[in-house]
Formats: sequence, structure tokens, C-alpha cells
Amino acid sequence: MRRSAAALGVLAATALLSCKKAKPPVSEAAVEFQRVIDTQDRVNRYFHRDVEPRLTPCWASLAARGTIAVLVPYERNGNRWVAGTPRVSPATATAQDDVALRCLQEAVRNTSFAVEQSDAEAKEFHVNWSFPVPWPKDFQEVAALMISTGGGGGGGCGGPEAPAPACFDCGFIPFLGWSYCKKVCAGYSTCTAEANGCRLGPIRPRCATVSPFGNQGGIVRY
Repeated sequence: MRRSAAALGVLAATALLSCKKAKPPVSEAAVEFQRVIDTQDRVNRYFHRDVEPRLTPCWASLAARGTIAVLVPYERNGNRWVAGTPRVSPATATAQDDVALRCLQEAVRNTSFAVEQSDAEAKEFHVNWSFPVPWPKDFQEVAALMISTGGGGGGGCGGPEAPAPACFDCGFIPFLGWSYCKKVCAGYSTCTAEANGCRLGPIRPRCATVSPFGNQGGIVRY
């Protein structure tokens, strides 16, 4: 009896230890959210390291206040995404865009960031950036701007400008068994609606919507 009681005690302790070690399953939504954060942070690390030091002196010449949205196309060259010619998003075009584009064209010239496994067979990567005018002087200005504009985690793609999602992915309606095109902060550049479904294309150009000062989770950086 003593041995049986001891054995039962060992089994109970082992079961309790196993329960403590077990991790709850991660939801698909959580995985998708982290994938967006990883993509935004990856692009922003490149921006702050290679682009920002060359951009901000020129950006100081912009006179108006507000936000400028641009698209920077990158082409795959081996294991690098190489910057192409930036263009202004038509919906936000302003009189100072010519100056802003010249600043950005010089800043991204001959810059690139690494291709990762998640890019799969894509040959293009489109980065939609939103830049504030004037440029914040420090972390405190960025934080104040986020508070005043409701940026970061408030339905946009993060940062003080909280840019609207400019990329696509296939969403899914479980009870109907249908997929559909949905706007996302990081995904693909195009999506074609089909009968009860969607098509991202055979090559699937990669896409990200980014603020240089934060990600969709509301993390502030400067």
C-alpha cells in the first residue's frame, strides 16, 4: 500500500509538472499579428540605419506641416531587396511632394535590405511609408505626436501618422467557407476577387505599410 501510494504521488507530481510546462495554443490571429510586426520592424531597422541619416537634413527644407505618403518599390537582386524610384501616393499628393521625392530619391539610392525566407519567390517588395513634416526632433516629440493623433494600435498601421493599410491578403469566412480580399498592414501588393474566393497571384509581390516611428502594436521608436 505504501508503495502504491508513493507511485501515485510520483504520477501526480509528474502530471502536475507536465501541466506547468504545457503552453496554450497560439491563435492564427496572434501569429498573423506577430508576422506584421516582424515585417514592419524589419523594414524600419533598415530605414533607421541606412536611409534616415541621409533623409532628415533634406527633409528640413519642407515648409508645410502634415504627412507625406510614398511608395518605394524594391526589386530582388540575389539575397537583397534593392531600392527603386520612390513615388508619392496619389491620394495624399501636395505641392511640396516634388521636394520630398527628391529628398527620398537621394536617401534610398544604392540602399537595400535582406531577403528573408518569408519572402518566398517574390521578385518585388513594395513599401508604403508615411513621413511626418516637420521631422520630430526626439522621442518626446514622437510620443506627443502619437498621443495627439491617436497613432499606434488605433486601427492604422502604427506610428504617429497611423497610416491606413495599403496591402492585401486573403481573409476567410469559416461558416461560409469563402475567402475574400482584405486590406492589411503587411501582405501582398495585389489581390483579385474571384467567385467565393481570392487570388494573390503566382509570384505574390510582397508589401508593407509602415511608419518609421512605430509598428501596428503601438511600439514607439526614434
